[in-house]
Amino acid sequence: MRNSILFSETMRCCSSAVADKRAVFFIKSFLLLLTSVVLFSFVQEAEIEPVQNIIRIERHKEIPMRDGVKLYADVYLPAKPGKYPTIVVRTPYGLQRDGVHQTMVKYAQHGYAVVLADVRGRYESEGKWEPFRMRLRMDLTP
Repeated sequence: MRNSILFSETMRCCSSAVADKRAVFFIKSFLLLLTSVVLFSFVQEAEIEPVQNIIRIERHKEIPMRDGVKLYADVYLPAKPGKYPTIVVRTPYGLQRDGVHQTMVKYAQHGYAVVLADVRGRYESEGKWEPFRMRLRMDLTP
């Protein structure tokens, strides 16, 4: 008889401990959910700069180098005049490659100025194309 009383007391303690753990779990879950909802509502209220659909594209702009060679570039700008962070892209593959125009337009729509230039001696740019020129200088430097 005494063993059955001990057993029932043990079960009551264990079941209350499990119930306490479940209650703590549900309370923590509810608080986490509540916190998430509150934070998400603040994120939605924050001012997010809209994408600007109107941009300016200046094609075939001349860029004079110190040695007199002229490189040619396309410049993508947001329509509103001002100072913008600038991304400079130099390519030996040509400015009119598939997908390049769309990518530069997206950058300009998000508030960046983009200069997309042909490297020396490629496509519109003047000069002699030396693809490994800087690599040779690095190898010869002690």
